[in-house]
Amino acid sequence: MGVRIRMKKMGRKNRPHFRMCVFDSRTKRDGAELEILGRYDPIEKDPAKGIAVNAERALYWLSVGALPTAICRDILRRRNIALPVAAPQPKPKKKDAVAKANPAPRKTVARKPAK
Repeated sequence: MGVRIRMKKMGRKNRPHFRMCVFDSRTKRDGAELEILGRYDPIEKDPAKGIAVNAERALYWLSVGALPTAICRDILRRRNIALPVAAPQPKPKKKDAVAKANPAPRKTVARKPAK
């Protein structure tokens, strides 16, 4: 099961606010969440009041492999919550690179002449 940290839209017309929640990746945007991590109010003038995140639970979900969306990742960075760093991919060996650049020639099969 892939787990994502994303926003759930709440509020009313012309006055939205969002909950930062943990979802199974297959659920729809406003579907049932696994856990609520915080809230975000984009209209709030004071940024301290506009964003509230439970850092302890967010770190737990990140540690077990939950992937945040771009907006959630930015909010977590604003709250100084450490995001996991992706491990660098190993470089291919030279033998593999040469084999991909020069594939083995194909064998041709003699065809019967057309009648």
